[in-house]
Amino acid sequence: MNTLKSKPWQLFQINLKTLLWLVVVASVGTAWYCDRSQLSKRISELESTSTYKGWSVADVLGKPDELVGTGSKVWCPASENGKLEWIELSYEQRVRPKTILIHETYATGAVDKVSIFDWWGNEFVVWNGNDPTPPGRLGLLSIPVSKKVATKRVKVYLDCANATGWNCIDAVGLQGADGKKHWASSAEASSSYNSK
Repeated sequence: MNTLKSKPWQLFQINLKTLLWLVVVASVGTAWYCDRSQLSKRISELESTSTYKGWSVADVLGKPDELVGTGSKVWCPASENGKLEWIELSYEQRVRPKTILIHETYATGAVDKVSIFDWWGNEFVVWNGNDPTPPGRLGLLSIPVSKKVATKRVKVYLDCANATGWNCIDAVGLQGADGKKHWASSAEASSSYNSK
């Protein structure tokens, strides 16, 4: 009985049709990978340049970081003057504040009223009147709190007619009896300059 023996070089023979399919699959795979990498890179670039607008409620979170009083890392209301505005800040943990620290910037002196909220959401006004912060680009309004309420929320009201220019807030801190300062972790406002 005769058996056909294949020669070693015949084991590596590839049909032309199969070779063509392999080239097509490799080309499509390479094109997809390159396209995907370029798309991911472009999306990252767009996100990094378009998401930050400045003067939003996100800019009032954390410690004060506006050093000169003319930058965009602060919250500014949409109206420059003649309107009542507010910003409400929330904190990670409940604090019984001894002092509320409001870091004002660009056009100081517009704070009109400050209140805190108890566990059940009742609002207590802890200060109202004319903001004594001297006019300027940077200012700190330090409000002593006599009300013995543990809070996670503070609301700051602005009378934008009380100061010339944009009344902005860089940060709002709660300082406890132990001297430790707590900074806002989230906020919402009546309006924001960047959403006009």
